[in-house]
Amino acid sequence: MKPLPRIVSVLSAALIIAAAIGFLDAAYLAAKYFTGGPIACSVLDGCDTVTKSAYAVPAGIPVAVLGVMFYASVLVLALVFRERRSVTIARLLAIAGAIGFLASVWLVSVQVFILDALCLYCILSAGSSTAIFILGIAVWRLAVARANASDAAGHDSTAGRLPAVGNK
Repeated sequence: MKPLPRIVSVLSAALIIAAAIGFLDAAYLAAKYFTGGPIACSVLDGCDTVTKSAYAVPAGIPVAVLGVMFYASVLVLALVFRERRSVTIARLLAIAGAIGFLASVWLVSVQVFILDALCLYCILSAGSSTAIFILGIAVWRLAVARANASDAAGHDSTAGRLPAVGNK
């Protein structure tokens, strides 16, 4: 297969980086949750308030663990997208990004309006999920546009893949 078009390659690489940052951030918080260790929160002083609140463990599942699963899923989807160029995978990335973004909006709102405390790592996670949302939508739109252009040109795109067109 030829390389992805340059813009799609750059955006999907950025998606992978955002997911990796989010994964590491959530994994750190999950490790601290399970070990009970203090969270090094140098810029903001609300990390313990936020991470030890009832909102940090909805239905008995730590939000940090949900974050690890979310970011790992996005990371795998982004890697699969780069390999397969699937419009369906691009759509899943956009949907996952929207879910992560909405969850982040809720969780940041809880920090600001209910807990009156901010957690630096939680804000980093919100930034990562916002980047994933924006990048996921962009990759999906480009994937659909490229597939539609390929259909209009009479190329076979029945496999739901982006056409291989070099680095344009």
